[in-house]
Amino acid sequence: MNKDSRIAIIGAGVSGLTAAYYLKKLGYRDVTVYEKERYVGGKVLSYEYEGSIYDLGAIIIGDEKNYRNYHELLAAYNIPFERFSTPNVAFMDGRRCTFERYLKDHYSFARILRAFFNMLYIGFKSRKYLKDGFTKASPELSVNFKDFIHTHRIDPIADTLSPFLIGCGYGCYEEIPAIYLFRFLWLIFRNSVRIKSLIKIWSEEASTGIRGCKNGCQELWIRVAEDLHVETDAEIEAIQRISMDFALGNESKIEIVVNGRTKNFDRLIISSSLEDVDQFLDLGEEENDLFSKIIHTNYYVTLFKGEGFNESLFIRDHIHPETKGKTIAIFCRHCDSKAYMGYQMAPSGVSRSELIEILKEDVERLGGKFDGVIVQKHWRYFPRVKSDDLSDGFYQKLDKLQGQRGTYYIGSVLNFETLENTAEFAKKLVSRHFS
Repeated sequence: MNKDSRIAIIGAGVSGLTAAYYLKKLGYRDVTVYEKERYVGGKVLSYEYEGSIYDLGAIIIGDEKNYRNYHELLAAYNIPFERFSTPNVAFMDGRRCTFERYLKDHYSFARILRAFFNMLYIGFKSRKYLKDGFTKASPELSVNFKDFIHTHRIDPIADTLSPFLIGCGYGCYEEIPAIYLFRFLWLIFRNSVRIKSLIKIWSEEASTGIRGCKNGCQELWIRVAEDLHVETDAEIEAIQRISMDFALGNESKIEIVVNGRTKNFDRLIISSSLEDVDQFLDLGEEENDLFSKIIHTNYYVTLFKGEGFNESLFIRDHIHPETKGKTIAIFCRHCDSKAYMGYQMAPSGVSRSELIEILKEDVERLGGKFDGVIVQKHWRYFPRVKSDDLSDGFYQKLDKLQGQRGTYYIGSVLNFETLENTAEFAKKLVSRHFS
């Protein structure tokens, strides 16, 4: 492709900025990223309170093995990170335990060992799907995750980690297709693919500490954006893909009306939520059909003042569909601070004020004190499709649209909602279509 091609990217979140970063590395000179918000980073949003940084969006960074692409960017911009204290499991009756202790108390070593090798087998069988989007996933991954883990006898691992997976906003096992949650479970499991890891778990010497950026995860994306042409406060009013006959050498193939001005481009990369692009993009029939199938989770992060938490907790009592709205995690970012983050997945129809009251009740039942809200952020989180749409070839159909009418699609719906998966897919798409 001509390195003088004019490329527009809609959305300055992780995927959009990653794509722009690697396009620049490939030598493309005319790449513009449009972002409707005043800030960059998308679902990576840091907030300062009393001199400390709190991440209201993505917060967890895995090690170099599991987050290879993300660490490449962190190293390029010399972004410091820090290890947080290992979170524990909490029960609403006041009990606390480590994940390792829960595993030992509920499963025999023989069952754990069997689950360990079953995970290895599934991972080997699914290795193509685990490396590149969802297009190569087996049909068996379309079933709900609860049925999947029972069928494949990986209950000890999946059950023990359920407060963590669900607490991170990925929905209840009964409702989410295995294609999504197995990918995240595998990401965690990859750190424990040695027999000695089982021994450490059994002796409770294992460390599952998580890491985040010392100055907030948004710092990386602010730094990346500074090296690119990014326009914030950019309201996309309309996109018309006029002429896709590249053989004619037309200069103006894609017209974008942004903040009342019309700009011309040769290629278009959509990084924003695909379920919302009908507001400005001239969708074809198949695009409209596919994007209308995407659903998401109403995920709330509330930074609140309080007392009584010197550790981060994932709340096991609230991992079921009937407990939606209840607090699923409390994160203690700074041990010397009296500000904490509460996480909730809300069913439709529940108001912010109702969620805050629920959070207050849960905090007090856990033995803490709730002194008011500092800030609350609502995310339309974890875009995905239902099992029937997976079986109908949703991802295979979407993949065939890549490049048609000069348009490409990236974002978390294509490769699961984590920092690494989102960045990885954007990087691979650039390599595949623009190298």
